[in-house]
Amino acid sequence: SRNTLLIAVADAGPYALLTAAVAWLPTYYHEVHDMSLSEAGSLIGFLSSAGAVSLVVASLLVLRIRHRRPILIVPGVIVGFAGLGSFLLADTPFILLAVAALGAAAWFYVPTLLTIPMELPGSDANSVAVTFGAIMSMGSILTMISPLTVGITADISGSYVPGLALFSVLAWSLMVAGVMLPET
Repeated sequence: SRNTLLIAVADAGPYALLTAAVAWLPTYYHEVHDMSLSEAGSLIGFLSSAGAVSLVVASLLVLRIRHRRPILIVPGVIVGFAGLGSFLLADTPFILLAVAALGAAAWFYVPTLLTIPMELPGSDANSVAVTFGAIMSMGSILTMISPLTVGITADISGSYVPGLALFSVLAWSLMVAGVMLPET
């Protein structure tokens, strides 16, 4: 159904960006910006920590907030800009903010997204199972492709920027799907 595809696409973009970022940002920081590997790895660890904190906060908020779409749209806007910032701001003091925003935005929406299939009109156990299967399948395919794409484009172009920019833009699928999904 349209809603199943929108929900799967909503997750696939940020998930692919997160995978590409975790796979290639430390190398990018080290090779292009002369950052030590331990510092680059610490930044990515901070990304994961920000994601874990935002996931806990979002899990608590989903119990209290009835409107689901804003919880997809707002992180959907942030995740693309934070993805771009994670490599464009590497030589600035704002890199920590960009990486933290990427981690937080890439995880904040997950509890809400996983709640929506159960709240859609006419949902039953079968439709929820199919939706979860679509989420996992589409996300898995894109997360397999994203680090390979960034690596191949870096080999061809000599820069990590085109591949990382591509997946930063694709991460806005969360915002687009959030706008297009019906309110539950």
